[in-house]
Amino acid sequence: MQGSDTALFVACKEGHEEVAKALLAGGADVNAKNTDGATALFVACKEGHVEVAQALLATGADINAPDTHGTNPLTTACEGGHMEVAQVLLASSADVNAKDTVRVGQQAGGRFMGQQAGWKDGLVGRDCRAEVAWRLAAESYRDGNTALILACIKGHVELAKLLLAAGADISAKNTGGEAPCHAASKNGHKDMAKLLKTAFYGPFTYYHS
Repeated sequence: MQGSDTALFVACKEGHEEVAKALLAGGADVNAKNTDGATALFVACKEGHVEVAQALLATGADINAPDTHGTNPLTTACEGGHMEVAQVLLASSADVNAKDTVRVGQQAGGRFMGQQAGWKDGLVGRDCRAEVAWRLAAESYRDGNTALILACIKGHVELAKLLLAAGADISAKNTGGEAPCHAASKNGHKDMAKLLKTAFYGPFTYYHS
């Protein structure tokens, strides 16, 4: 079932737990998806509504269901820095190492290039514009990111600790070749880089002769 702005989705997005419970009790499909392929649980997790997420999980929500971009409830919660939501999802056995699966930037780039093909300019001008559009679209490239990589990109240190304790793969790379440590360093998150270094190598012990 597809639904863009059904009552359940609106209630979950706005954090209205009791309304969501009433709708679910009345037969609302807990795993229905909107036009972006997101479930009500995904929407609640993205907005950080922990009580709503708990209610949905108790009613049988698919904890790992991705949207059309391959992003799942845990990864969207971690990207948004929603610690309590992530705790609930992990306690309910969410896949801590699930990856985004769709190249958003590449899809957008393809659309841009298709638009350029319809322009009446000369071939060179058209191709140059297409190349620029492709590079701009590539800024949103996010294929293969785990929840830990997204937490590192955003600098959510406490979330990263939670994910590592839950078994997140510190060496996992996205399709751009970035591991969590690269993501943290690239985005200037010093404390995150220190955390990852310690988690990877262990605490240093200095010996004196």
